[in-house]
Amino acid sequence: NGESMHGETKQRSKEVDAAMKNFTGSSEPKWKKNRDTIDHKTRVWAGWAGFWGIAGWCCAIGQNELILEGGDPKAPVQEVLKGANLAVTLLSAYCIWETNKLEILFERVTRYILCNQHLETTISFSTLATESFMLLEWLIILPHLPPYCTFEFGATSMGNDVVYRGETLMCLLNSLRLYLLWRS
Repeated sequence: NGESMHGETKQRSKEVDAAMKNFTGSSEPKWKKNRDTIDHKTRVWAGWAGFWGIAGWCCAIGQNELILEGGDPKAPVQEVLKGANLAVTLLSAYCIWETNKLEILFERVTRYILCNQHLETTISFSTLATESFMLLEWLIILPHLPPYCTFEFGATSMGNDVVYRGETLMCLLNSLRLYLLWRS
């Protein structure tokens, strides 16, 4: 019985592939119905998310190193690094948006092929927020120190006063972006 189910699924997949090749009556791009293309695009977007996320972490490392060398947290080079981190953080967040959209689309196409469910290729923000981990991913990658912002955080540990710079704390938070390499 398992073989006949596999055979039916395989036959259905062939029928869908044939129908997709002849698909013409829509303004919808054909790639939105091709699982191989969707999977490839997903990996590309995830790779870019990783690239931009790690680039932002490198900016944060540069900020932290300048502070550790006794540099001024309001120096122009710091502001340039903070601005660069802001830009690549936003790029990474957008890439994560696209990656999650494509993952949901892949699942929908798969359900269409295997279960003959209606294929909806439009994916809204509310769908992304409820059917993916996008918001959690944004929570991990979006924290950074924006331009013209710096702070110190003090604490007492074992009778010693310890002061942490915002650049150091944000560099530590930015290190969580390493998961993007695993994701890609």
